[in-house]
Amino acid sequence: MYHLGHLTRLRELNIADNPERAFGVLTVGVLSLHQFSQNDENRVLLPNAIERATALEKTLDAEVSKVFRAVGSVVSRGLIDRISRELAEFETSLDDDLRRLPTYYVEKIGAYSSDDLISTASNVFPSVLFEKIPSQAIEDFKMAGRCLVFEAGTACGFHVFRATDAMLREYCTHFNAIPKNNSRDWGTFIRSLREVLEDKAASKKPNLRTVELIDSIRAQDRNPLVHPELNLDSDGALLIFDLCKNVVSLMAMDIKNSP
Repeated sequence: MYHLGHLTRLRELNIADNPERAFGVLTVGVLSLHQFSQNDENRVLLPNAIERATALEKTLDAEVSKVFRAVGSVVSRGLIDRISRELAEFETSLDDDLRRLPTYYVEKIGAYSSDDLISTASNVFPSVLFEKIPSQAIEDFKMAGRCLVFEAGTACGFHVFRATDAMLREYCTHFNAIPKNNSRDWGTFIRSLREVLEDKAASKKPNLRTVELIDSIRAQDRNPLVHPELNLDSDGALLIFDLCKNVVSLMAMDIKNSP
């Protein structure tokens, strides 16, 4: 923002300016706008201003080489009017964007945008798999994303495991791995999936890699979390979030790819 102050010199351009002075003013303007428009945070927070800054930068940049080769007066009335107009448009857009900026800035959670986790955490799944994931799993991932942002680690774990449970039931149904008793714990589901894997007559089978990962999550992550003496911190919750996201995606992919 500090360097943008150099742009005010553009209003001092005059048709009587010699090439050296005009070259200096235009070049500083190009550099200031380029630095502003290439900033990653500006691209996210000030999109309209970035668009206008890019247009003004192109206008100035196109004139720099002309001025460098010129002799005598080089600044026309038409150029001054165009620069004034585009500069005013940039300043208006910048003012609008700045007025809409939030009064706080929340850092990313791992590779995830905090805003996305709060509003659309279910978008972590590939769009081609979305229709294979139960609505309950989608809703629980949305809740898990919010819990992750607000550092409610254990609650995040609770919701992602609920989501994985919903997906696991769908997975077992698809591959005809229905438990013979009324038990609905993960261990029973996994045993049923292994039975299908061993059944040579089964028309469609789950992926052994996916089943092994589900079993590992059951033993190493899910079962310990149900005990009240264990709580997840923010880092642990992020790891569990990613782990369950991956296994849910794998189950959905297996369903999609099975005959």
